Amino acid sequence: VIEDDEGRAIQASQLKLGMQTVVQASAVVASTTGATATATASSITVRSDIIGPVESVTRSAGTLVALGQTVAVVADTVCDRALPMGLAALSVGSLIEVHGSYDAAAARYVANRIERRSSGTAYKLRGTVADLSLSARTLMIGNAAIDWSAVAPADPAVSLAPGQVIRLALATRMNSGLWRATALGGAKPALEDRELVEIEGRISAFTSVTQFE
Repeated sequence: VIEDDEGRAIQASQLKLGMQTVVQASAVVASTTGATATATASSITVRSDIIGPVESVTRSAGTLVALGQTVAVVADTVCDRALPMGLAALSVGSLIEVHGSYDAAAARYVANRIERRSSGTAYKLRGTVADLSLSARTLMIGNAAIDWSAVAPADPAVSLAPGQVIRLALATRMNSGLWRATALGGAKPALEDRELVEIEGRISAFTSVTQFE
């Protein structure tokens, strides 16, 4: 099963270099012939962090801002064929999709892949809640102020709090300086019970060698 983070089925041919994925698979099996060890995938979920318009581009620093989030474009960032000049091909208003990881120390996303989007009926943002007002039903992710008064968390297990990682669908127009959320859910992958689990990712908080996120 291959799907995006909205649960929509996609084809294997749509998987592209730099996309972020969550893979459920069998245990890794070593080869008896010296070939690469392999595992058999049972499901693949493609996950991106941002779908939205570019608000600014700083080519000298190799960064852009989209939906209030700073995105670093590094040497390993893959840009799709619609962006042959990479960051230089982007301008304010360009609609993009960003696959990456969040660098909490630098308060920015590091892009693994950037794609140009021709259109969209909704924007998307996956990130960490910075500030939250339960009375006004607003929250902040990066520099994006979001009104979530029209929706409730799709998953009852999602408890909104600063530090919570959530995924939002947003209307494509701001209202009084706020992005309006049209859907809200948890963004941490659910791991099945297994004898062996492996997690790879960027360390977002470090207390000691025995306690980190």
